[in-house]
Parts: sequence; structure tokens; C-alpha cells
Amino acid sequence: MLTLRTTLATLGLLAAGTTLPLTVASPAAAADCGSELTTWKESGYVLAWGGPGCAGDPLGRAAGNDPDWGQSGGGFTGSDTNQAESVVNGGTYSDGVNIVAFYDYTAYSAANGYGCLKRGMKIDNLYNEYFINPAGTQLRRMHNAISSHQWVTTSACTAYM
Repeated sequence: MLTLRTTLATLGLLAAGTTLPLTVASPAAAADCGSELTTWKESGYVLAWGGPGCAGDPLGRAAGNDPDWGQSGGGFTGSDTNQAESVVNGGTYSDGVNIVAFYDYTAYSAANGYGCLKRGMKIDNLYNEYFINPAGTQLRRMHNAISSHQWVTTSACTAYM
């Protein structure tokens, strides 16, 4: 009976010229890492945030390699592993080593998947990015899954984000 009443009431509103939204509003667009890229460009650092759009404070930053984001030492430590949702490459041109390779596993294990970010680039939301293995197979999402990173040359990477 309640369904019949609701249907009749809706039809009455429509007949009176009242319109009801037929779609659900989409959430507000996620923030963009553009300002962070501008701030950190050519700084020599790779940075990662625990939220999309580089929201809040960075999880960490590193000018060098970090084989295990879950260990103490390096630019990423402790609970930083498997927490990144957005990243920025603020690297400089240092003998051609200016690409950041992010890995699903510790110790730069490419076999388990990796993805590279060019110098001066950002990823606002890692949910839309996937690890790729050396054979070119798409693996799992990079969102909340990065465990290590290293700086590499352009020729050392075939899996660009």
C-alpha cells in the first residue's frame, strides 16, 4: 500500500509540473596535485600522499632510492608502505636518472609489478594506475600498494603511468 501511495504522490507532483532528479549527483571532483608539483618541481624529491590529489601532509619524500617503505630509514618509513594514493616526481636531470620506478614489492621486485613516473609528472589518484610486470602483463592496482621505489633511466622502464 505504501508503494502505491508513493507512486501516486510522485505522479501527482509530476503532473503539477514539479520535477524530481533522475540521477544521483556525482561527488565533487578530487583535488589535483598541480600545486604540489609546482612546489616540488626540480627539487630532486619523489613524494607520496595517503590521499588522492596530494591531500594533507606527504607520507614521505626521498631524494634517493628506498627499497622498503615499511622499514625505518629512507624517505618512507613504518606505516608508509601500501598507503600511497597520489605521487609527484620532482626529480632533476641527474645523469639521466630522473624516472621514478614504484614497485608492488620491496627490494625493487619488477617481476611482481612496477610503474614508472617521468620527471615533472604527477598522479592525482593511483586507483586508476596498475602495476605491470616485465612481460607487459597488467597486474593489480597501484592504489595503496607501493612498497619500494628507485630512480632509473628512461631506458630502464617500459611501464609508464
